[in-house]
Amino acid sequence: MDKSVEVAKFLADSPHRMPILRTIRDRNRPARADIVDRVDASRRTVKRALDRFHERGWILRENDEIVLTVGGAFVLEAFEDFAGPVLIVEELRPFVSRVRAEDCRAGPAEFENTTIIDTDTNNPFAAVEHLLDQYREATDRAHVLLSYVSRNILKELLETAGNEELDLVIVVDESVRRAIETTPAYRELLERHGENATLHRVEKTFPLSCALIDDTAMVSVTNDEGVPTVLLQSSNRAFVSVIERRIRQGCEQARRFSV
Repeated sequence: MDKSVEVAKFLADSPHRMPILRTIRDRNRPARADIVDRVDASRRTVKRALDRFHERGWILRENDEIVLTVGGAFVLEAFEDFAGPVLIVEELRPFVSRVRAEDCRAGPAEFENTTIIDTDTNNPFAAVEHLLDQYREATDRAHVLLSYVSRNILKELLETAGNEELDLVIVVDESVRRAIETTPAYRELLERHGENATLHRVEKTFPLSCALIDDTAMVSVTNDEGVPTVLLQSSNRAFVSVIERRIRQGCEQARRFSV
């Protein structure tokens, strides 16, 4: 077994080892009794963990005090750095399990403090409805890269285009362009509201639909039928910057779309 994997397994095998290490770090030279008071573990469990840490060179015993060594501090920091992204993956599993890494160039920091909207069997359009609710409430900007279209979505986008105080950008991909051009109801909407709305299109398909609504960024993932079923939302500045960049790149490649 790889040594780093063995160390990770050692820490993960007990629910007490990481809390004990953190207590030693945070309490600054605690006594063993102090550690017992601060973690949910018996005296025997704490003693056994300290003995194992000492064998590995992670702690020193100085009189009645427990001190982290440099090695112990390194291991603790490394495991915390590893655990953070793993927790994010688990929390955002409905989203991250459906998106190819090449389609989402973002690291763990960008996904901190995000909210996930996942559909259920009772309302398969929950993600779409949430996006439209946010869109209606936009007061500053609404920038959208669209890889999915429905009559309700197109109607909301076009009707909101009449708000002259709103910084509005709508870019559709090739699949949406084809849907609009071949669906009479979509063409009728565009012709009716064309004087208010300027749509742009790119000659490729987007792997994800993205939106910037004021200071909030959103990304949606579609199911096998092409319906958005999971939506990720965040005001995390790092996440917003990723979506701003993606939309800017889409706009640079786009040209005006008319029917």
